[in-house]
Amino acid sequence: MAITTLSLFRLKVPFSFDLLPDMFTGLPVSQLEMRLPEGHLSDNSKACQEASHQALLDFPVLAGYHHIPGTGERKTHRIIYHDTMPKNSPRPTLADLGIVIFDMDGVLIDVADSYRRTIVQTVEIYLTQGLGFSKARQPLVTEGDILLFKQIGGFNNDWDLTTALLFYFLSLTDMQPSEMHATPQTLDEALHILRAAGHGRHMSAQALLRKKNVTEFIRRIRHYGNGLEAMRKLVDSNAQALVFSEGDLNSTNLVKRMFQEIYLGSHFQRIHHSLPRFYKGQGMYRKEKLLIKRETLKRLSRRVTLGIASGRPRAEAILALDRFGIGPYFKSLITLDECEEAEARLLRDRKKTESLSKPHPFSVIEAVRRISTSSVSSAYVGDVPDDIEAAKRAKGTIDILAVGCLAPYKNDRDKMKDLLMAHGADLVVESPDELMELLASGTG
Repeated sequence: MAITTLSLFRLKVPFSFDLLPDMFTGLPVSQLEMRLPEGHLSDNSKACQEASHQALLDFPVLAGYHHIPGTGERKTHRIIYHDTMPKNSPRPTLADLGIVIFDMDGVLIDVADSYRRTIVQTVEIYLTQGLGFSKARQPLVTEGDILLFKQIGGFNNDWDLTTALLFYFLSLTDMQPSEMHATPQTLDEALHILRAAGHGRHMSAQALLRKKNVTEFIRRIRHYGNGLEAMRKLVDSNAQALVFSEGDLNSTNLVKRMFQEIYLGSHFQRIHHSLPRFYKGQGMYRKEKLLIKRETLKRLSRRVTLGIASGRPRAEAILALDRFGIGPYFKSLITLDECEEAEARLLRDRKKTESLSKPHPFSVIEAVRRISTSSVSSAYVGDVPDDIEAAKRAKGTIDILAVGCLAPYKNDRDKMKDLLMAHGADLVVESPDELMELLASGTG
């Protein structure tokens, strides 16, 4: 039996069970031996057991592990992985499936000209209308830039990705808030801070374009992790202070406000109960196209039960499902709204703050369980590493395959396939239509 020992004696901060998911995810071992320094966890054996039990409840990724508390002055806590499937059982294939859960963007829906274009335009409008930059002669953000951020993980949420890009571009300048200011309470106050910072300066987005090197910046981010948490460690605080991406879009969240106006167009007022301020054109959602044939969905829905686990807000997921007339094929729909509602319950009931968006497995597990609470072989189909990570982490709780999809990638398909496999995909398909062929042939 393979054993990996996690030595925690040199930790500079007290150990917390909140660290466990990151430590265990993806470790190719049958047994983990975790040594905890004296005083980092209560010496009381019952307290140790209760803490470990709570960790298993809080983190589905640990559901396949069994905790054995240690004894003695320097306690050894063993976390032993146990497979729920017999050792002589073959890995489930697509032919075994009863449920297939889809990501929406990049799998069911082509968002290259909608969400991706919305990211590009939001960055431009924030810099020009907010901070007074002159426009560049070509787009400041490219599809390749967005893909680089998506590939490192932690940017499944496009509002976060847009925020990250603004952090990056402002880090290339010496801009800072012009004066000490209180936290803005309204959109107008946030705009005043931005315009005061840009007042009297002649700033050009073209100059940012000449300085830009996203590939090198991504390499630096990797040293700090991924997602906005890593960005905040890397980017100068002055750049961060000029990006208003917290709170509600009707109060202080300028990034989200601009993004939603651009994406939704005429639907913005209906969904957010406010008139648009920064963008008056057609919504980018109109540029979306189906990546899967309706006939494939029809045939799939006769063979297995279908669901969706998406990072979209629910209103935008329903907008796409209604627009393409594919809603009736899906028996469960988990969106950003359900993740945020569960986060609020977690904070209320356990006083705990945690993101349940992908790569956390919550949305994938919930989409399966709303279809069936019994053990049914399932698959989750996604196009980015965060999707594969979410499915992989769900494996301790449900019987599920992680299926990568290359449908949105026009170039470097071999590279993307290797990346998805490296993150733990059980198989990778060229398009969602291929799933029906694999189910029919009994392969996968």
